Amino acid sequence: MRKIFLFTLLAFGANAQPNYPSYDSILNHYYTQYLLPVTDGQPITERFVKDADGWKWQLYDYQKETITKEAPFWDAKSGTFLSLDTRLLEENRGERYVESQSRAMLNRTPENYFDLQPYYGYSGWYKDVVDYLEGKKDLSDDQLYALARAYSAYADDLIEPRSTYSDISVDFKLSIGDAMDSDQERKYNLLREEAISLFEKLQEQNPQYETVLGEIRLKASHEYVVYYLDILKYQPQREASLALRRNLYNGATLARASNMLKSCPPNAILFTHGDNDTYPLYYAQQKLNLRPDVSVINISLLNLVAYADLFRKDKVHQTSIDWSLTNNFLSDKRHAVSFLQIPDEGPRLDSLVFGELLDQYKNDPEYYEIPGGSYLRHLSPNVFIDYQGTAIELNQLFQISKPQLLIYSLITKTDRPLCFGVNAGIDAFFGLQDYLVQQGDIYLLQSEKSSDYSRIGKLDLDKTADLIINEFGFPAKGQDLPSYDRLAHNYRNLASQLYNYSDLSTAQEEKRLAALEKVYDAFPSEVYPHKSMVSLYFALCLLNEEKTAQAELIISELEAYAREVQANPAASDIDQYQAEQILNQVERIRAFMED
Repeated sequence: MRKIFLFTLLAFGANAQPNYPSYDSILNHYYTQYLLPVTDGQPITERFVKDADGWKWQLYDYQKETITKEAPFWDAKSGTFLSLDTRLLEENRGERYVESQSRAMLNRTPENYFDLQPYYGYSGWYKDVVDYLEGKKDLSDDQLYALARAYSAYADDLIEPRSTYSDISVDFKLSIGDAMDSDQERKYNLLREEAISLFEKLQEQNPQYETVLGEIRLKASHEYVVYYLDILKYQPQREASLALRRNLYNGATLARASNMLKSCPPNAILFTHGDNDTYPLYYAQQKLNLRPDVSVINISLLNLVAYADLFRKDKVHQTSIDWSLTNNFLSDKRHAVSFLQIPDEGPRLDSLVFGELLDQYKNDPEYYEIPGGSYLRHLSPNVFIDYQGTAIELNQLFQISKPQLLIYSLITKTDRPLCFGVNAGIDAFFGLQDYLVQQGDIYLLQSEKSSDYSRIGKLDLDKTADLIINEFGFPAKGQDLPSYDRLAHNYRNLASQLYNYSDLSTAQEEKRLAALEKVYDAFPSEVYPHKSMVSLYFALCLLNEEKTAQAELIISELEAYAREVQANPAASDIDQYQAEQILNQVERIRAFMED
């Protein structure tokens, strides 16, 4: 492992770490004894810190972003829990209460960093992790991953400290348009390249290592694309595309990225939601020259002004984007518009036009100052946005975030097709879901409401079937990795949705069957095993076409898989539940087949 001589002032030496209790154990111990103190309406929540001394308990004011109280909770030297001077539970509320409270806290932390990382939950945690792990030999898979994530977080904080636990003291404080100086560039590049090196070492050590995003190759490839974007933003003299080496992503990931791009109309703007739906698309465009006409924009990254500015300056794609909102406007501390009203002060706000809202937001820099002691009532007005001459109605909006402001403002003025990735929950579409039509692997925004309210986005059968039959690529399974199985799952699901549409013309019935057969042939059972309810729906489609032998093969494979899960004492509760559901449905299908 290449040693980086960059950390001259670190908090403590690389001493052996005792066996810390898990984060779940900490939460369970806390919630069986304590309650959140009375906060008098202040936005206070509990937090926990895992450092060299053990576990600490904190009260955190998330409006002021300050710690209001802190105390040791588990001592690393003695290995014992300590008492807290806070509100005690007066009665045992039972396991269900403890589990629900613990689960809510666990869900705040992606990948449960508290168990992955030796230290976590405080400003600059990554420095201590690097100091603790860097000098060790023969790191385990988890330790390698933890160290790589620590280097990556350190690199992020140099240019864009945005995490809850960022250390703003290391921030280069670069403004929009600023370039790193030579010393800053050296520090940043060393950290990012070390993160990449460690991710790749883990990929060699264990190609099957799973992260929350997927197998480790996916995360390692993403880190290259993060490097590429940061070079675009802050190292303008460099050729950013050189940061993207060839053969980063596997065939399944590139197929998904390619199919998303192929699903977009010419010159479209595609809004994506997660890393997996964003970074592989950039790679496909830059290194494989796939659909460079499509502007791919990650919604969550729009919170970073430097990222939004890349598209204004046409640094990523062929066509620039005029956000109609200045960088100064985007850089201020206001994160969102919330609709609140003091009772009995003026008429209730039931609806407004987006342009009026935007003008008020721009012209009232003090709008976020709430009168002291006032009781505020949450409102949910309908917001109207002009899109291609038609007023789109967004129902019951309680709040509009800064990325929403950017997207809504773009809707009012662009003539380019606007698309959204399909892999997100309903909240990710910002009230636009009634105006979305699914075409293959994207949703296309239209000016008329969809008549299908049973799902997000009405499915365009003709376009989607044409894409599956004639355009989409389905790779051979190069490795036994989960990403290939997820690809098969996605397209079996899409083909089943297509097939279940009714009131079709003869030509459409032929198309849906051709799409079903294309997916069946692309993902054979002997290579892509069936392990979910989606495969049962796929089998029912085959049964309806009197393809009994193929359907029976899938049903039998699913039944065997479900019984294997039930017999496995190590299977999770979720897997056991899904196995039970599969067996119940298999029984019903077999009864139907016998009739």
